[in-house]
Amino acid sequence: MKQASVILKRQVPIRFDEAPRSWLGGLPMMPSLTKWPRDGEGAPLHFIAQICCDELPQTLWNGLGPRKGWLLLFVETLKFEDHAENKTVQVLHTSSLGSEHQPPKDAPTVRHSMSDYINYTSPKIRPDVPKFWRRWPIDIVVQEFTFDETDPERHNRPAIQGEDLYEAPVAQNGSYNKISSALDRPLTWRGARYVVEGILRDLKPDEFERSFVGNCGLLSAPEFDRDGLTKEISKRAKKSPDYQGGPVQKFGRYSALYASIEPKVRAERRKGWVKRAYAYFDSEIAQFTVVKRKLALAHAFAAIKKKLGLAHAKGQNEPVAKMGSVILSMKGVLWNIERFKGCLTSAPMGQIRLN
Repeated sequence: MKQASVILKRQVPIRFDEAPRSWLGGLPMMPSLTKWPRDGEGAPLHFIAQICCDELPQTLWNGLGPRKGWLLLFVETLKFEDHAENKTVQVLHTSSLGSEHQPPKDAPTVRHSMSDYINYTSPKIRPDVPKFWRRWPIDIVVQEFTFDETDPERHNRPAIQGEDLYEAPVAQNGSYNKISSALDRPLTWRGARYVVEGILRDLKPDEFERSFVGNCGLLSAPEFDRDGLTKEISKRAKKSPDYQGGPVQKFGRYSALYASIEPKVRAERRKGWVKRAYAYFDSEIAQFTVVKRKLALAHAFAAIKKKLGLAHAKGQNEPVAKMGSVILSMKGVLWNIERFKGCLTSAPMGQIRLN
């Protein structure tokens, strides 16, 4: 089945008093009674493109859809990412161009690509920043292909490379680079201001903490040994004239005293925290090893006891062990297992041998 897709090829910018057939950015040209689209929460969308239906190929959308008039594309740039939910993307169709429509008064200014992250930033109205993007005329480039039902994702919709589309080399550095020295074109005054605004925004305490800590950064020394911290605070609190006996805890009778001492102790413990962290982890590993070995011993003793119990149930009551000149009966072996089990499981690690 013959199919078609389109690519919007950007041309040189034009003045706003000129009317191209299809364009990106700028202002929509629609009848005066047409309402500006809003999302499900009532926020006005941003206008992004107006497409002349006469330029669409007949095989697009399997021949369905309008081929007269214009399609107007709107999107909520701070909410839409992967899925068009809650009316964040809308397409209007109009049979006539009409006049240019200004965005609503409550529409935010255009998205700041260096500061406004999707779902992180609320809409803003910045002084001297427009509510629409620069208008660019476009040519609609048609890609025709044969639909392959056996592998639709791989072989359908062949992409036209940038070199073929614009008949010129594509720059190696994209606009995603954060530092201006990596940009492939000079900055405009507005672009330069956006760079400065982006840097200042990232240095604000709240934003810096969110982005820095979110990328596994540490704003202060972590405290792994919480028991040690509590003991040190309690030790100092007991030397205070306000101490009148009893346990010192973060909540309760001495909460105010605890709160006054804690910042100073934490500040002092910033030095040497790496060494203290390693010591804490080593103790946790050692404790885990002890528990693991105790469990292994318990399972071993349980297995021996079960085995001897089965032998005893079968009447095998002959002597089963010899310690020096003493012959132990089945009953004696079971008794000694219970007797020495606690001693063995609490012995130092160096003295325990598991076979």
